[in-house]
Amino acid sequence: MSNRDENLRHRGLSPKVVASFVFFVGCILAAGVLCTLAWVNRSRTITITAAHNPSPPAISVGPPEKSDRDTALAMIPAEGSFGQAQMGRNLPEEVVNAAAAVAVPMADPVALSEASQPADPKLADWLKTWRDGGAMTENANEAVRVQLSQSLNDSPLTSDSLFKIGQAASQVSSDSPTASVFILAAVKRADKQLQSMAAGSDEAKPILITMNNARRTLWDASDFHGRDRMAMDALDIINRDLVKWVNPSDPDLADARRHGLLGVAEDLFVKGDVAGSLPLLMDLDTKGMTANELIGVAWIRGLALDCAHRDAEAEAQFQVVASHVSYQFAESAAKLTVVTLVASGRKDAANEAFDHWMRLYKPKDEVALPVVAALFDQSGLSSH
Repeated sequence: MSNRDENLRHRGLSPKVVASFVFFVGCILAAGVLCTLAWVNRSRTITITAAHNPSPPAISVGPPEKSDRDTALAMIPAEGSFGQAQMGRNLPEEVVNAAAAVAVPMADPVALSEASQPADPKLADWLKTWRDGGAMTENANEAVRVQLSQSLNDSPLTSDSLFKIGQAASQVSSDSPTASVFILAAVKRADKQLQSMAAGSDEAKPILITMNNARRTLWDASDFHGRDRMAMDALDIINRDLVKWVNPSDPDLADARRHGLLGVAEDLFVKGDVAGSLPLLMDLDTKGMTANELIGVAWIRGLALDCAHRDAEAEAQFQVVASHVSYQFAESAAKLTVVTLVASGRKDAANEAFDHWMRLYKPKDEVALPVVAALFDQSGLSSH
């Protein structure tokens, strides 16, 4: 063995890593942009605007320019790490019908508003203008939605009427952000109603079922409209109320409560309260969860543990996610597995994980090179 090979072996580097490094550096040098490379931002600061702004805008315009950490945060589906899986786990039909919690299919929001008692003629007129002004093909702008939100604060409509109008608005249009304005107003009213009710009581159950079903519209606004602020606020209230007022042994709502608990933990994490989110995430009862749900829990746990500098524990969670290559964040989990292994000083395992990531996903040079550089750093990569 040559002295060069012996030196590389002493540094814990595999020949494949060396070959990858030489290939990538050659490509970048040839392109003349080597000087622009920098290690991705793995600071522990969570740069979510709403977390640091005491008076955030009522509706987010869209996601900020993303660093590597911001990208990781954005990987949390707005509906929760396994919210989509819950879509197939609806409440029993007889329970939903008994609570009158399902909007009439393709109901006209204008007709619902006009039929509501007590009535709100001004709101009915607003809905007519919205419906006839292109709501089927485009969304109301932010200023219009903010104004609507303010007017709903003084509306005499009940929470039940507002829930139905919001759901109907989402069904007859592509404007789920505007529908979320109605649902947020309904959620606030429902939350006030719950305050005088006992946890787990029969009178609270219909309200909680309605709130739980409304999450579908809110998820749409969050998923496809830049994490719409009003939708996120409504989801936060719903999740907390499900945790507080649902009896854990309730056969109809126990699963909804567990999803609410995860939603609360994710909300704390996104807002930068990692210390507050971790106990909820790590103590979450995963008994009875589907395979997809367990992967989702591992993903959010890994992100939170990574932010808490608990690299070895984070790596174990990322391994779970990366092992399911069909999961939407499997590639990101494979990369973070490498990074957390290096951060915890396990270079041999990091080399193996790096080789696996390269062979399976063939990441672009600008993604792979910083990881290669970290592997070549004798001191190891610190993500703290």
